[in-house]
Amino acid sequence: MEVEIAHQFAQEAGKKIIDYLRLMAGKVLQLSGKPAWRAIVGHASSSGIEIVSPLAKEFAEKGGKVRFIIGMDYDKDAERSIRRLWELQKEIQWQFGKESFKARLFFSPNKDKIMHIKMHWMLSGESRNEAHYVLIGSQNLSKGGLSKNSELAVCLSLSPKDMKEIMEFQKIWEKYRDSKNAIPIKTFIQKKVLYWKGS
Repeated sequence: MEVEIAHQFAQEAGKKIIDYLRLMAGKVLQLSGKPAWRAIVGHASSSGIEIVSPLAKEFAEKGGKVRFIIGMDYDKDAERSIRRLWELQKEIQWQFGKESFKARLFFSPNKDKIMHIKMHWMLSGESRNEAHYVLIGSQNLSKGGLSKNSELAVCLSLSPKDMKEIMEFQKIWEKYRDSKNAIPIKTFIQKKVLYWKGS
């Protein structure tokens, strides 16, 4: 396992969190196989979704699968971020097929215990014998988190030798993906149901 510190300092020019994501994507997309990008983030803004949309399209264009799980425990910008995420899903699926991009909205049942994870996991294929790159840190999927705020993260480069860690990330991903609190955005839009408290 290789570890790199990703530091985005607001008062200085330099590499941003989005740059680290692009570097990870570049490594994955140059390899053979069907790439995947799995992201779990506690909050997303419409501007943040806009920033990562070209990268999501690049994955889809390469035959990859993009899966986002976005926390909905912050009401700020929720309507706009849901609308932008839904537009992105429709656009990518129209171009590259229904399996190319799928988003889920995560609604914590208890607002005192919210989902606050920020993880991006990019892999070169769906078998365990692939290259895996994981970024975990303080950043939300927002313009500030990706390019403006002071943020700190670690980038992990994993190989089949790191199977224990890969399996741990797989368990975490499946726990949130399969949770009853993770609503497919299409279901949310079609039913026009507001899941968060107070709506």
